[in-house]
Amino acid sequence: TKARPREVELLMLGPLTNLALALKLDPTLPSRVKGVTVMGGCESARGNASRAAEFNFHADPEAAHIVFEAFTPQAGEAPRVTIVPWELCVAQGVPWTFFDSMCPPENDTPKGKFFKDVNRGMEKMLRVKRYDATPEINLGRDINLGDDNNLGQEINFCPCDAYAAAVHERPGMVKKARDLHVEIELNGVHSRGMTAFDWYGRSKKPANVRLIQDIDNDAFREMLQETFLA
Repeated sequence: TKARPREVELLMLGPLTNLALALKLDPTLPSRVKGVTVMGGCESARGNASRAAEFNFHADPEAAHIVFEAFTPQAGEAPRVTIVPWELCVAQGVPWTFFDSMCPPENDTPKGKFFKDVNRGMEKMLRVKRYDATPEINLGRDINLGDDNNLGQEINFCPCDAYAAAVHERPGMVKKARDLHVEIELNGVHSRGMTAFDWYGRSKKPANVRLIQDIDNDAFREMLQETFLA
């Protein structure tokens, strides 16, 4: 970043621990970074790691807090941190039939193997084997994976990191976004790690993130096919 200030863009696909440590070692780092795209957080506090928190922020809330504070925009500056939240990933989920089309036997290439390996954990967690109980539908917003009454119901394939990478690489894919101020809940019995968005401007603080709320799903699928099937 020192050799090429404001040219480097960061893509963060896990807890923000490493970036927070870098900021502690070099507090001037934000002045040299063009932008940061983060997969993490919940737009509406519907957590997947706790009641209110998404996994990456729940794993290290202090790191997320450090990053958002460090990248607070200067007066007149647009937010340089982009958040791709959990709910967007679930809402943009694609049928498992599409996933299967990405993993044909003939796609025995390094890219094809990588696609299968990197998504194996998600397939095991979200894809239910009892297809006879319920047709393939997107129940990601409401399904309780631990409820036996939901056996046979599926959450569609939602590769969260890939959505963030798509937004990072192809910003034109974004259909809806909003600039907001966000803070990370560092305490709370049920809300630690929650992304507390200031939807109505009550804090009077400037927007410090751009929240992605919708993307072009067809373009996303095409990007996956171009990347892993070409």
